[in-house]
Amino acid sequence: ADAQLEVKFYDEIFKTTQSEILIDSSKNAGWILRNGRALEKSSNYQPILLYLSRDGRAVVNSYYRKYPEKGIESVAHNWNKRIEKINKCFSDWDFAKKIHIKYENLSKEPAETIQEILGFLDIDYQPQMMRFWEHQHHLVNGNAGTKSMILKFQKQHLHTDWIESNKKGYYKNHELGIKFDERWRTELSKENIIQIEKIIGDNNEEIANA
Repeated sequence: ADAQLEVKFYDEIFKTTQSEILIDSSKNAGWILRNGRALEKSSNYQPILLYLSRDGRAVVNSYYRKYPEKGIESVAHNWNKRIEKINKCFSDWDFAKKIHIKYENLSKEPAETIQEILGFLDIDYQPQMMRFWEHQHHLVNGNAGTKSMILKFQKQHLHTDWIESNKKGYYKNHELGIKFDERWRTELSKENIIQIEKIIGDNNEEIANA
């Protein structure tokens, strides 16, 4: 029943925006799988799952930077739980199209990777797509780096909530565009890296070495 209500919610979004494509960046695996199945069954939509994976050491470092009080081991165990749910969601998504993209490929070769995704979606590539900050966005929540680029381009004041969570000001001086971020190699101690690898090693091996 809940999924049907959410399908109606999507109905309203498409009706209001008059758009043909909606990108839902939700990260909850249960939500994604449940709604994907409901949308497919509705026959009105063609849901497509895009799985963007990243080296778990980088993800753990990112969360640990924001929430150091949680401790490295707790953050690493949390990554394990999340990635196992995400992997199961991707595996169980057998009712519609899906594609797996690595963060490293997207950040090092953004235009080529975006073209690969668009080819999979049967959408024509346009160079201005890479300059997403020049287009209209309705910010609710999300990645601080993405928001900072949009706000920086629009010359608006920085939002204190997300700039406070990034005390080093990394995104304040970030150039516009997708940049490869491997800060975990210098921000984490060797001991921290060993701790993380012991916890996430099995789940992270394929992602990190693929």
